[in-house]
Amino acid sequence: MKYIIAVFTLFLCAVSCTNNRTEKSIIIQKVKVDLTKTPQEAISATHYTQYVEPSVMSSMPQPEVDEVEVYFICFDQGLSSSQLEQMVHAHGLKLVDPITLCAFNEQYPELANTIPNATQWRDKNDKIHYMSFVEFHGEHKVNAHQDDFGWGAYWFFGCVRK
Repeated sequence: MKYIIAVFTLFLCAVSCTNNRTEKSIIIQKVKVDLTKTPQEAISATHYTQYVEPSVMSSMPQPEVDEVEVYFICFDQGLSSSQLEQMVHAHGLKLVDPITLCAFNEQYPELANTIPNATQWRDKNDKIHYMSFVEFHGEHKVNAHQDDFGWGAYWFFGCVRK
């Protein structure tokens, strides 16, 4: 587990860039995804306390591949949901599906516990849904809801190449 923390420190310090005067922190992690898991099975496998809206499960996009490099980007600024989509797109990336995000949190719990990580997606009616993983006052929480509240500056968003 010390290796994962060392990797986190290395990426956080070494893969930091400045673009339009906004510093971003990036962590890159290879994630294996079980394509047979349902959304509920993927969430349960993380062992986080679940705060999940049941209706969100049916709107979750499915993973496309069983192994992928996930780029966790912290934009270091508050963003609306639309701004987040634009920023991710501008970097040639797309937001990761929630099942892949669950796989990351399951496979790398020590790293995942050090970075609040999230993704969002739109359903067929263009409504925003999100999934977030965070440690708060000693409790590890996964939240999945339909909401367009925007994002604080501390989130690391899971992204993959288009």
